[in-house]
Amino acid sequence: MIKVSNIFSHVPPLFSELAKSITGEIECSLESIQKYSTTKSPYTIRPQAILYPKNVTDIKHILSFAREYTMPVTVRGNGTSNTGGSIGEGIIIDMTRYFNHIRQINVLDQTITVDAGVTIKKLREQLHALHVDIPILTAQNNHSTIASLLATKSVTPTSFRQSTIREWVENITIVVDTGEEHHIRDGVSPSGRLLGIYQSIFPILTENGPMLRASKPDINDDATGYALWNTSIGPRQLINHIVGSEGTLGIITTVTLRLTPLKQYTETICIPIQEKESMHNYIEKAVQHNADHIFLYDSTFMELTDRYRPETLLSFPDASYALCISFYGNSEEHVKNCIKKYTHETHLQNNNSIVYEDSSFIEKITETSFLENLLQTYTQGSLTPIYS
Repeated sequence: MIKVSNIFSHVPPLFSELAKSITGEIECSLESIQKYSTTKSPYTIRPQAILYPKNVTDIKHILSFAREYTMPVTVRGNGTSNTGGSIGEGIIIDMTRYFNHIRQINVLDQTITVDAGVTIKKLREQLHALHVDIPILTAQNNHSTIASLLATKSVTPTSFRQSTIREWVENITIVVDTGEEHHIRDGVSPSGRLLGIYQSIFPILTENGPMLRASKPDINDDATGYALWNTSIGPRQLINHIVGSEGTLGIITTVTLRLTPLKQYTETICIPIQEKESMHNYIEKAVQHNADHIFLYDSTFMELTDRYRPETLLSFPDASYALCISFYGNSEEHVKNCIKKYTHETHLQNNNSIVYEDSSFIEKITETSFLENLLQTYTQGSLTPIYS
């Protein structure tokens, strides 16, 4: 039986055998093709078919078909890419329809195992209800899927403190181009096609090691892709290569991430900035005082918020930017002391900076849909919504 939604057009002959072999769905209608031709990026590329695999076996069948017909495969989450990373010719694999489950939360080991298509919003809500957290994940990522953040090694407003998402990965499961499924974790040696992939680039890394290491950014939150800085081989290095490889080494199906206790209290100080050059001191001091979250917005954001959401934040009419620095803690007293020490150190006592004691403040203004709603209102609905 061909698995096709009856609201879409029939499957072209080229894909009919593939449709029979999978338990998920395939869509080839003009409506679907147009939808999956774009993301938040300015690019448009038309695929030939959109596949919704239900399980790993489906993914193996899809990859086998793609090899036979030399057809490119692009994996897609919620389509939030600004750079066109989730559009492509050939086949689009949408992981959000079925690979969207939270598999296990291990309170003892402080880990969580989730499918690739789980959204950050769903993940954070589940974790916060249990008073645990993955602090590298923020409201800014809410509409993204966990695998998209892994594939792009995404950085967030907390990366300066928490490094990148790579450091929060305990183990990961991928399917490589041959259809082999690999569970990568400590104590498990790489094998098969995955080992072959790594061994093929190992000589290149070794030969160019000194040049690569000399080029390594001296920061915690670099967003470079492949982990070229380490030329050793092992499970940790394989995980590091997969995170940031944008799907070129395999399709992520599940991941296990490390957890930490949730800090219940947040206070944020917003500092008006006239000249960009003055930001350096405020940011440097924030890092020294163990701030948890740094977010910058400009005068356009202030103007739109002041016009359409004035209750959300107070604006700085003469400022070009506003720098928001947040401190998290397990007590109200702790975060207040952090703000007090920071304002004293940066001589902000007489500055017209604003302290927001509402713990949800920074969540509200950094959540992606907040800006989307502002722009929707400003354009009177003519802006195409990114999220459904």
